[in-house]
Amino acid sequence: MKSRQNTTLKLTNKDYKNILKFYKIDISVLSSKDIKAKAEHYLAVKLCKCIKNIKGATAKNEKRAIAICYNSVLKKKNLKVFKFSCKKKVALLPKKGTRKIFVEKLGALKN
Repeated sequence: MKSRQNTTLKLTNKDYKNILKFYKIDISVLSSKDIKAKAEHYLAVKLCKCIKNIKGATAKNEKRAIAICYNSVLKKKNLKVFKFSCKKKVALLPKKGTRKIFVEKLGALKN
């Protein structure tokens, strides 16, 4: 039987680079701080655009749209975040009292 690892992994600079490569963003001239900021920004933009583009995304169906987009944008990349905002400024928000944006990089399945 397969079970998920209990340990959570922190995102490394390599993980942020992989996110930007997935979206075909040039990273050759960026510092590691810029790479992290750009990766988080692109994930937030993709998540919010997806939520707004789901047909019939009224207040009633907004939870459904959020679930669909959260799954496709973040979970399929094995990421999990604390909060996000799509109102005035599109952003992934940190946990209160910390600067930590991503909860974890979900562990791989093991036998």
